[in-house]
Amino acid sequence: MNSRLSIGIPRWPFKRRQGDTRPKNCYTERLTPDILHQIFVESLPKSPYPSLHEAPLNVSQVCQSWRKMVLGSPLLWSEIHVGSFISPNVSFPGHARHLEEWIKRSGDCPLSLGILFKGSENPDPAMVTDVDAVIGKILPHVQRWRRIHLFIPAACRTPFLQALSTGAPYLDELLMNFDMTSMWHPLQADVSLCPQLSKLTLPPDVRFLCDNPVILHRVQVLHLSFTSMDDCFHCLDSCPSIEEINFVLFSNYVDFSTCIGQSVRHLPNLQHMKVHGGVKGSNRHYTNHPRNNIGLFFDCLRVPSLTSLEIIQPWANQVPHWNHLSSLFVRSQPRSSLSNSHSSVEELTMSGSQMDERQFVDTLGYLPHLKHLLVDGCLVTAFTMGALIAPLDTPSSTDSPGSTGIKAESHHWLCPRLSRIGIRRDASEESYKAMARLVAQRWPLKSPSRQVGKEREERESLPGPARITSIVIDQKDKYEVVLHMGIKECVEEGLEVLDHNLEPIHNAKRLATIFNAQRRQRGTN
Repeated sequence: MNSRLSIGIPRWPFKRRQGDTRPKNCYTERLTPDILHQIFVESLPKSPYPSLHEAPLNVSQVCQSWRKMVLGSPLLWSEIHVGSFISPNVSFPGHARHLEEWIKRSGDCPLSLGILFKGSENPDPAMVTDVDAVIGKILPHVQRWRRIHLFIPAACRTPFLQALSTGAPYLDELLMNFDMTSMWHPLQADVSLCPQLSKLTLPPDVRFLCDNPVILHRVQVLHLSFTSMDDCFHCLDSCPSIEEINFVLFSNYVDFSTCIGQSVRHLPNLQHMKVHGGVKGSNRHYTNHPRNNIGLFFDCLRVPSLTSLEIIQPWANQVPHWNHLSSLFVRSQPRSSLSNSHSSVEELTMSGSQMDERQFVDTLGYLPHLKHLLVDGCLVTAFTMGALIAPLDTPSSTDSPGSTGIKAESHHWLCPRLSRIGIRRDASEESYKAMARLVAQRWPLKSPSRQVGKEREERESLPGPARITSIVIDQKDKYEVVLHMGIKECVEEGLEVLDHNLEPIHNAKRLATIFNAQRRQRGTN
C-alpha cells in the first residue's frame, strides 16, 4: 500500500511466507482474513455500482493478495446497480457486461440488483432492444433474486414479469417503475411464488396477483395504485403485518361509495399511511356525491399504531360535517377512555382537504402528540392558528375552537408538541400572517421585555407548548414575505424556513439579520 492504516493493532506473531518482500511493519499483515473480509464488506457503498473509486473494485487493485481475496468473496459481488441513472456515460453493452461479470463473481449468493434507465416518451426500438439485452442478464437467475429495483421503459416489462411468475424464493423487496405507463393495458405481477416478500412497489399499470394469501402475511411495505376499492380492501385483508402503505386511488376511477357497509379493517402494525387521490385522463368534476368522498375509506380503518398520515386529493371543496378523520383517530385509540389514551399521530399532511376550519380544529384536538403539520393555505387562518395559541384551561378559552372535552389539567394546549408547521399550496398573505403569529407566540424569545404584564404572567403560570422550530412555505421565493410578518427575530435566533421539499432556505437567516440590523439602526438614529 502507498500509505499505512492509522489504526492501533497489536503486533501479532504471524509467520511470513518465503519470498514475501512486503515491509515487516505493514499493519494489514496483522489482520486475519476474516477481519479483512469484514472490512471490505463494510466499505461497500449503499448502492454499489461499477467504479474504480468504490468497493469492491478499488480494494481489488491494491495488491495481489487483496485482489485474490476480493475475487474469491461472492458476497462482495452480490449487489450492483447499472443504468443511465447511475453511469450516464456508459454504453448499453457496457452495462450488460458489468452486470454479467458481477453476477458471475457472486457465486450462489442472493442477488440485489438495480437496473435504472432514463427513458423517453417514445423510446426508439433500438433503445428497447438494448435495455432488453441488459434485463436478459438477470432473468436466468430469478431463483437468486433478493432485492430488485427497476426503472425501465414500459415496453421492456413483459420478460421480467414472466420470469417473476416462475418463482423467486429469496425475493424480499421488489420496486418497479416504468416510463409511459398506461392504465388501459395493465399487466399482472404474480408474486404467488415469492414467500419472503416484505416490500412491494408497483407502477399504476401493474396489478399484483397472489393465489396464496399466506404469501403476503410477511409484507410490511406496500406502494400500489388502485382503480377499484374492492382491490384495495382485498390487498389490506391479505397483508395483516403491513407497517407502511402508499396508495394511489385514482379519483376518476374509484367509487368511494362502495366503502359504505364495509367492515372495519384492523391494522395493528400500520405506522405510515399515504393516500393520494391521483388523476388519470380526464378529471371528474367534484360533487358532494359519496363516490367522491375519500373519507368513507377512512371509516373502514382502525390504525392504533399510526404515527404519520398524508392525504393528497385533487379537490379542495369543503364539505359540511366532514368528520371522517376525527372519527378515525377516536376509533384508533388503544383504549376507549378518551381521558387516558390519545392518537399517536406525529405527522399530518393534507392537501385538497374537504373539511372546513372548524372541523380541522376539532380534528387537531385528538392529536396531542402531533409534531409536524403541513396543510393547504385555506386551513391556515386566524381562527385555526388562534386555536393553537390560546391555552385551553383559561376562562377565556373554555369555549374556544379545539376544545375536546378533555379535562384541563391533562391537556392545556392544542397540539402542545407541535414543532413544524407549513403551507403546502394556495398560500395567501393572510395565511402567512396567521402562521407568523403562531410562531411568534410559541417562540420563547430571548428578550423577556417582549412579554409583559398579564400576558407574561399567564405564560409563566402554565406549562408552555413546544417551540415552533421550523416553518414550510409553498414557494421558495416567498421567504421575504414571511420575514416581514414579524418573525425576523425568530429566524435570526434559529427558526428554520423550509421550501416545499423540506430543504432549508439559507438566505432567510441572512436576510433576517439584515432586516434587524436596519431596524436597530433606525431606532438609534
